Amino acid sequence: MGATNCPETPRQKMISMMYLVYTALLALNVSVQILDGYKLVQDSLKSSMSISENSKASLDKSFDKELANNKAKFSGPKASYDAVNKAADETIKYIEDIKAQIIEGVDGAKADTLSDGGLGELNIPSVIWKTKIATKGESKDGLLYEAVEKFRAVVEKAYGKDKDAIADLNKTFEMKSKKTETGTRTWEARIFEDMPAIACMTMLTKTENDIRNTQVQVGKYLLGSADAEDVRVNKMEAIAVANTGYVLRGGKYEAKIILAAIDSTKKPDIYIGGNKLGEDGKYVVNCTSIGNKKYSGYISVKQKDGSEKKYDFSNEYTVGEPSATISPDMLNVVYAGYPNPMSVSVPGVSMSDVTVTFSNCSTTKKGDGTFVIVPHRPGGNCEVNVTAKIQGKVQKMGSKSFRILPLPPPLAFLKGPNGATFGGGNIKKGALMQATEVVAELNSDLLKNVKYSVLRFDMKSFDSMGNTVILSSTSGRITDQMKAKMKSLAPGKTFYISGTVAKGPDGKQHKLPAVEVVIQ
Repeated sequence: MGATNCPETPRQKMISMMYLVYTALLALNVSVQILDGYKLVQDSLKSSMSISENSKASLDKSFDKELANNKAKFSGPKASYDAVNKAADETIKYIEDIKAQIIEGVDGAKADTLSDGGLGELNIPSVIWKTKIATKGESKDGLLYEAVEKFRAVVEKAYGKDKDAIADLNKTFEMKSKKTETGTRTWEARIFEDMPAIACMTMLTKTENDIRNTQVQVGKYLLGSADAEDVRVNKMEAIAVANTGYVLRGGKYEAKIILAAIDSTKKPDIYIGGNKLGEDGKYVVNCTSIGNKKYSGYISVKQKDGSEKKYDFSNEYTVGEPSATISPDMLNVVYAGYPNPMSVSVPGVSMSDVTVTFSNCSTTKKGDGTFVIVPHRPGGNCEVNVTAKIQGKVQKMGSKSFRILPLPPPLAFLKGPNGATFGGGNIKKGALMQATEVVAELNSDLLKNVKYSVLRFDMKSFDSMGNTVILSSTSGRITDQMKAKMKSLAPGKTFYISGTVAKGPDGKQHKLPAVEVVIQ
């Protein structure tokens, strides 16, 4: 309105001034309305807190009643509820102290609420926050954040592993720093910094209201979770649960009599044959004879009206003779000087309670019921005795005797790199030239794992004059000279693998029969 070549008239200046004043008055009017709005919200939050406190008082009575009726079930939830209440009261007390400091800073020590003139005070909340709350600096949340977070952590612990409840809790107390037009601001800064006193008081009251509401929510949750452990059924049935249905003579039969779906904190009365069982519900009988055994009884349950209701039950079990299963992994004999595998088991008994002894041999235990025995010498017997500890008592379960035999002598074979063996007879020269060694093996599938080592052998052939040509090896390996001799022999010629000596796992040396080889 006023370029340098067209200066404003006094009337134009007056109009401009009046416009500025009018604009300021409008802005002032909006600010007053906003402050009054904060005050209304503050009053509403206080009313909501009052309702939450009344609900909490009702919850307190419910917990006391349930605890008196069933301490075993509700003592845990009540302890969690008390911990939440304690943390809530401590946090709200701290927030109330902050609010009192703001009121005192705005309206003096004697004031207990903000005056209308102090609603828009901007400086005092910022000063209190920076000097008494933001102990880690203005860029980090301070004591108020820590107090609320401590309460939130206590509530999260009360919720246990309920992910949905914890997610709702975190939404209620979402206190992360956020980006604004002026930069990233902490949760505390958004409450205090450059905020009118009434806005700051309203945000603090909202936090208190969230805490009180959370107290009520977690209290209802804990009451409900205690009841959720109850099994709701429309039918109840008495059953007998035995530790085993098969009992050895001399042992004991034990069963637990329970009422299906009954509250485990309320003990029913159990009767068998007119005799009342103990509170643990165990029925124990000494088993002195074999055969099928039966028993029956009833469970008496007291109803809410004081009357009793009976639930009948019956069960049976079998008492058998002691027995053991002893099986060698190779026939009904064991071989001297050789590690013989053997398996032992007692039906219905853990191997940790089974003891096995062997005579005339050394023994190595490989696992549950698996042994390796090495008899000392052939000619005698290996006696295997089995005992088991059943219900604290050691009983003999069985025994068995095994003959101890020497390992049978092996036979000599030519062996190639592919593992194929040749025990004599006609063979093509190409296949013969693949042989690399002479091995000693038992001609038995049951003893195929018995290993012998060849100590020496001879190769006997004949020259054109009929003279015997002998080539010797001091191991099982076919020598280069032997290879060359085999290659020189024409089809139809014969040579022998003789003088073979092999040593077995028992340490004994065996002289093996000769092997005749005819080249095709």
